[in-house]
Amino acid sequence: MAGDHTIKLFGFGWKAEIAPFWGMNPVKLSYKGKPVLYSNPEPASPANPSPMHAGSPLLFPGNRTANAKFVFDGRTYYMPMNEARLKNNIHGKLFKSTFRILEHTHHCVRAVYRNIGELFPFPFDLTVHYYLDRTGFHQEFSFQNTGVRDMPINFGLHTNFVTPQKFSVPLENRWELTAQYTPSSTLLPLTEQEQQFCTGYTEPLTSFVGFYTSAGTTVQVDN
Repeated sequence: MAGDHTIKLFGFGWKAEIAPFWGMNPVKLSYKGKPVLYSNPEPASPANPSPMHAGSPLLFPGNRTANAKFVFDGRTYYMPMNEARLKNNIHGKLFKSTFRILEHTHHCVRAVYRNIGELFPFPFDLTVHYYLDRTGFHQEFSFQNTGVRDMPINFGLHTNFVTPQKFSVPLENRWELTAQYTPSSTLLPLTEQEQQFCTGYTEPLTSFVGFYTSAGTTVQVDN
C-alpha cells in the first residue's frame, strides 16, 4: 500500500508511508529493507476502501460497543451499528477519516482530525505525531476535549506485524467472550497454544482471536 497519496518518512534505516486519508494509518513500515508491518500490494489511494488488516489502523472507540450504545455520566449515547450481525459498533470510523497535515519533514509528520460530533458523539481534536530517530519509529496520540462535558476515551491500534520466524508475547489471562463477541468480566487461563505464544511460538501461524491481560510490555522476536 504505497503510492503518490501517502506521506513519506525516512532516516536512521527506517522508511515509513502514512495515509492521511485512511486515518493516518502507517500503511508501510520497514527497517533496513525488511518490512515490519504487513502492507497490501495495491497502492494506497483515497478511492480504495480503508484496510483493517494492513498497517496499523487507528481505532476510536476500539473493539466492539454492544448494541452500538453506551452510558456515560448518566447519559446514553448512540453510534452507527456497523456490525449488524452481532448488533455492535466495531472500531468506530476514525480509521477511514481524513486528517489535516500540520507538519511534514523527512523524519516526522504531525496531523490533526477535528471531530464536531460526526465521528463520535463528543467534540474533540486528535493530533497524531509520527517520527523517526536512532531508537526507532515513534507514535504519539493526543486527544483534546473541545466540548463542555467530560468525554470518555477508548482508543486502540489494529497493528498488523509481519510474522517473524519465532516470537513471544507476554500474555497472562484470556477474557471470556460474550455472545456479541465482547469481553465479559470473567478471566480464564490460557490455552496450550496461547501458552506457546508466551514461551516462543515457531509453528505455522493459524488465525485466532482473543482478548488478554498483559504480563509485561516487551515482545521477543527472532527473524
